[in-house]
Amino acid sequence: MPTATKGDLSLLSKEELHHMGVKRLPDSLENALEAFAAEAILKEWFPGKFTDIYLKHKHQELKDVQGMSTDHLYAQYSRRY
Repeated sequence: MPTATKGDLSLLSKEELHHMGVKRLPDSLENALEAFAAEAILKEWFPGKFTDIYLKHKHQELKDVQGMSTDHLYAQYSRRY
């Protein structure tokens, strides 16, 4: 089991985090989808074509909201979710 961290990890540099064996979470949906797609083991964890369908859905979502103002984007999400 990993050792518990102490302090505010957001203040550490990428190099310091790497030395600790800690990786930052993606900072955008685009980066999260890229990381998700790069994890080959997910295709083993999820059934059938789930990962491919999920990625296509989320990439379409990105296209659908491209260029929206923040207020409009929040309104769209609050109606859907």
